[in-house]
Amino acid sequence: MRKIKEKLLELSEKYRVAEINRIDFEHGNIMVSCEKGQFRFFQTGSQESMEGSGDTIDVPLFYWRSKRRYIELRNILINGIVRYPSGMRSKHICSDGSLNDLLIREMDILEFVLNDKINKVFSSLDKENQYCNQQYVKT
Repeated sequence: MRKIKEKLLELSEKYRVAEINRIDFEHGNIMVSCEKGQFRFFQTGSQESMEGSGDTIDVPLFYWRSKRRYIELRNILINGIVRYPSGMRSKHICSDGSLNDLLIREMDILEFVLNDKINKVFSSLDKENQYCNQQYVKT
């Protein structure tokens, strides 16, 4: 955690974003207090378990958006190699984590790749085995 604090302070100074007053770690979240306000950086799923104050700005960390495979899929659509996709299907089997986290992650990946909002979702779930099979449809 000390390294995270050091890197956040280093990045803040390097890019002159804001002067950080305090960095805390609470329930797996990173709380940053700076001249621009109080921010809570969280992984998906943890936002519902926290009771934030009205002064705290929640910032989700969607780390998967930086993965090359998703960026390349998105570029295929942006560059017009595939035009007018009507939907996208994903299948995910997970041995740990919550089903809620899995759905948030998969839906965000699809919105990111499709560069659009999801209008309909069809899915089959097996909560015991953490199995999820979804089909997302754009209209």
